[in-house]
Amino acid sequence: MPQKYGGLANCEPAAQTEKLCLVCDQKPIYSWTDYSGEAYCVFCGMAYQLKWGSDEQQKEGNYPYLNVREDALPMFRRYWAETGKPSGMGTFLGFHEYPEVARARQAFNQWFKEHEQDYPQFVKKAEASA
Repeated sequence: MPQKYGGLANCEPAAQTEKLCLVCDQKPIYSWTDYSGEAYCVFCGMAYQLKWGSDEQQKEGNYPYLNVREDALPMFRRYWAETGKPSGMGTFLGFHEYPEVARARQAFNQWFKEHEQDYPQFVKKAEASA
């Protein structure tokens, strides 16, 4: 569920573009996260920077920017295609305020555990103790 005022993200110039979401291929409806300038697609849960990005993004000005590693897109697209559920991406300081996002993130994490052999580049390896 979007934040109480999360829908205001859709008033940002970056939200007014005709760009489709890179995960669900829909025209995004955004809601703010708890990270400054970041919003997520309410359909699939993918996080985007709508304003106040990196120095490079500020200079380029081509908002919205994807707020996950670009090489992770195929994984998120597969999750969306297989489940039709949001992934719960984005920065949230307290999931108690966003129970739907917390459940979405948990579901994605469970899915990832079941498919991590397909995405070894995203599996954190335990460091060997010296």
